This record gives sequence, structure tokens and C-alpha cells, in this order.
Amino acid sequence: MGIDERAVIDSLRPHTQTLWLGIPTDEKRRFLRHVFRYWEIIRSRIPPESEAVIATMRDSGQFNVIAGRIRDFVETEAALEVHYIPRGRTTDEVERAVLVINCIGPESNYGEVDHPLVRNLIERGLIRPGPANLGIDALPNGSIIGRDGAPSDVLYTLGSTMRSVLWEVIAVPEIRVQAERLAHLLIAGNLG
Repeated sequence: MGIDERAVIDSLRPHTQTLWLGIPTDEKRRFLRHVFRYWEIIRSRIPPESEAVIATMRDSGQFNVIAGRIRDFVETEAALEVHYIPRGRTTDEVERAVLVINCIGPESNYGEVDHPLVRNLIERGLIRPGPANLGIDALPNGSIIGRDGAPSDVLYTLGSTMRSVLWEVIAVPEIRVQAERLAHLLIAGNLG
């Protein structure tokens, strides 16, 4: 239709959290499997100057993007061998690289996070992974939900850990709203 995909995503921004709250967990998982990477690419765009440098490097063969699932890295004296299964295929391929950049970001499934604090909180039942294994389970107000399904009245979160609950939570405008709501909640709790 000739509409810039960034404008479509941006126009959804004021409504994204409300929409996400209404989607069943199975549909969230489906979205994460099929749409997540495309959403991230469109939503988290880079400055035009950086995009031009990458385009030049791609055109010259200095830079290559390959879609697939990484299976292993093998260090050799000359390079790093990346063993992967290309998107749409079932057999491994190998690419040799001098440099590999992880553009996936940090682990968002807190059940898989290997950090002593996170492991301790999960083992003690104080937190649990969020629906669709994204972030930490919490109420929209930031109250963390423990293993028993009860919301905490002392543990709260905001930002990227709230992704399973509110989806659009990592940009400053959304974090500002979360912080303000949480501050009001905490003040009301201490004054009540």
C-alpha cells in the first residue's frame, strides 16, 4: 500500500500495551515465533548514517547477514567457524568469520538466565519466568508474581523484565510511565 512499515509500528505504540494485555499466552508465543524479529528490526531502527555504512559494507562483501539458528562455534587458528542451520533448511552449514556480533540481545527467558541473583530468586520461589517465557511474571503495575502465583507486596519490576506483561517496555517513554505508576503505588502503600 506504500505505507512505511515504521509508521505502522509507531502508530501502534500508544495502544501496544493494551493490545498485548488482551492477547492469550498461546498467541503471544506464536507472535514471538513468527513476528518478533521483524518487529524488533522495524521498531529498533538505526540512524540513517549507520544504515548507509552497513549497506556499503554489505555491497562490498565485507558484511553479511545470514538468517538461521546457530548450533555451535568452533575456534580455529585462522577464524571462527559458525555452524548453523539456515532458515528454511534442516542441515548444518559452516561459515568462517573473523568477527561475529550477537544481535539477539540478552536472554529474555528468565528460566534460562544463569546469574546468581536470578537463580536464587527463582529457586526461592520469589520470581518466575513470565508468560511465553519472556521476562519476569508480574502484574501490569509491576508487582512480581512468585512461584505460588501470588503477587508480591515487596518485589516490583519495570522495564525489559515486564516484556511478557506489557510488551512495549524498553523505550524511555514507556519506562517513564511505568516508573511513575510504580512510584504512586509505592507511595500509596506506605501512606495507607
